[in-house]
Amino acid sequence: MAEHFKIAIVGAGRVGTALGRALAARGHTIDAVVCSTRAHARQAVRRLGAGRPAVLDQIGTDVELVLITTPDRIIEKTAEELASLHRGWRGITVLHCSGFLAATALRSLRRKGAWIGSLHPLQTFTREDSSLEGIYFFLQGDPHTTAVMRSIVRQLGGRSCLLPQRHKPLYHCAASMACGHLLALLELGAGLFRKIRIPPAALRPLVDRTLDHYWRDGFRASLTGPVARGDRRILQGHLEQLRRIHPAYAEVYRQLTRVARAKLSPRGSSRR
Repeated sequence: MAEHFKIAIVGAGRVGTALGRALAARGHTIDAVVCSTRAHARQAVRRLGAGRPAVLDQIGTDVELVLITTPDRIIEKTAEELASLHRGWRGITVLHCSGFLAATALRSLRRKGAWIGSLHPLQTFTREDSSLEGIYFFLQGDPHTTAVMRSIVRQLGGRSCLLPQRHKPLYHCAASMACGHLLALLELGAGLFRKIRIPPAALRPLVDRTLDHYWRDGFRASLTGPVARGDRRILQGHLEQLRRIHPAYAEVYRQLTRVARAKLSPRGSSRR
């Protein structure tokens, strides 16, 4: 198995750009860069500092690895369009980077002889910060494709974890809750601070220390406040305040309180 590949990237947004940069920095050759328009492809090439703008049917026949980093909703359609091209796919590795979809989203390419798999970096990506060092990559595919993905992850300085197909939806749900829903809660708290003219940045030391304690000591040892103390009077007072602002905020608070109480119980802690 080759240690370095000639690579095409289809859908070079934030994830594709981060992977492309990291792979190019480790000696891989970035060839075709395909986006929704040629103008977007040119922009992606400039961000990558490598590759050439292209459309699907301009992916070279000597490409060894294709990364599909499009939005989830068009991964299967993109694979079908690639499979319909008048070119050979036997022996080429094609990976998508969805955390939700199984590798079988690329089944049309497998029928043409390609090796297929799913390579999902468990990280949030911005244009400013796209480091892959030390992050977990969750892999799903056949043994050959898994060996290829493990090699790539090792080169990127990441950690490989195999993820059975049946667990992908719940895995992605958990990641979305811990990232996107966490941000929603932070913004809710920040918005309440703004309402009473307190700068939201005042929350940062509290949030940072809470997360540090959680990773070190776990949920039960880290939880403080009225839920941990069982102070129903204060909890009710919080709900009354939130109902005056928006009923949905009170419902979020009520449900999270129920979850926290359940996790504090002996039965809840045993389900971690």
